Amino acid sequence: MKQRSDRVMAEWADGNRQVGFERRDWRGERRLAWLCTVLLFSGLAADILLGSSLVATLCWIGAAASGVTMLIRFYDDRFFITQRADFQDRS
Repeated sequence: MKQRSDRVMAEWADGNRQVGFERRDWRGERRLAWLCTVLLFSGLAADILLGSSLVATLCWIGAAASGVTMLIRFYDDRFFITQRADFQDRS
C-alpha cells in the first residue's frame, strides 16, 4: 500500500510542477501592519506625552492610510506572488 501511495504522490507532484501556485505577499502585509501599529502608538504618545494634537492627528491619518492600503493589497489579486510548484525541495 505504501508503494502505491508514493507512486500516486509522485505522479501528482509531476503533474502540478508545471502548473504553479499563487500565494499572498505576506511580507508586504506585515510591513504595512507594522507601520499602522507604530503610527497608532506614536500618535497616542504624541497626544499624551507631548500634548500635540496636530502631531497625533497626522500620525492617526497616516495609520488610517496604511491600514486602508493594507486592506486593499490583501483583497487585490495583483499582489499575489506566483511560484512554481516544486516539491523536490521539501523533505
